[in-house]
Amino acid sequence: MNRLVAALLLITIVGSATAQGIYRWVDDNGVTHFGDASQSPQAERIQLDALNTVGSQTEVEEPSTREQAPAKKQQPQITMYSAEWCGVCKKAKAYFKQNKIQYTDYDVENSSKGKRDYAKMKSKSVPQFVVGDEKVVGFSVKRFEKLLGRS
Repeated sequence: MNRLVAALLLITIVGSATAQGIYRWVDDNGVTHFGDASQSPQAERIQLDALNTVGSQTEVEEPSTREQAPAKKQQPQITMYSAEWCGVCKKAKAYFKQNKIQYTDYDVENSSKGKRDYAKMKSKSVPQFVVGDEKVVGFSVKRFEKLLGRS
């Protein structure tokens, strides 16, 4: 059922976008944006060739006058060890949710894997994180902004 709804939504969006046109522009940070309305003086209208583009690949040639946007840095894997009663853990989870940061959470009291991994860390506090290969004790927005290359 969810696939059917998603397919109908995609057809509606693509059909509407085909009729009105799609605009592409690059912001001051080098991020490419697409939209159905021009949001920038540098926006260019893109002509879509076909309504049914599922399974096909269409290459869009970049204008030679523009610089290539820098590749987006891939987010390191984040594993969190937390406890239900921990207020700092709740703050970290809210930060991750608000910023759409993917992470894996193990409860150190209710999860057997969480208990086992936490015991191996020989730590006495939560939250604990493993960010890529780095162990992080405690949570601060500033530290995570730096770890994720956002500051």
